[in-house]
Amino acid sequence: MIKQVNNKNRLNMLSNNSKFFLCIVCLFYFSIQITQSQVRTNLVIFSHKGERFWLIINGQKINEQAAARVVAQNITGEAWNITATFENQSIPDIIHEGYRIGSDKEQTYIIKKKRGEYKIRAYGVPQRLFSEILKNNRLRLPTNR
Repeated sequence: MIKQVNNKNRLNMLSNNSKFFLCIVCLFYFSIQITQSQVRTNLVIFSHKGERFWLIINGQKINEQAAARVVAQNITGEAWNITATFENQSIPDIIHEGYRIGSDKEQTYIIKKKRGEYKIRAYGVPQRLFSEILKNNRLRLPTNR
């Protein structure tokens, strides 16, 4: 009779240990998910010829005064809607879909006129790598509403 009680206690103890281990694993998993969802990136955007612009990311105006180089700090998410509105009104607004590239804490973009049209491009990233990321990226961009 005493052996049966001891075996039952061992089973309960094992069960409690398993529950504790499962709780620890779940907490660890959720903490990783929360940490990854709040990765913050700094975006540096500059114009090649020094044209001054206002930067809007996901509908939020970043700089109050037009500048040739703008730094947007602590941008969250995997993808961004980037709009550049130029001080020179003869230059049309540029709308660009930006993506986080790897785990970089800072990404740089350049505004450049190519074939008579202004575009925003990732700067300092090999074009092949950037094209591959865009091709395989399945993210949905936030909408400005």
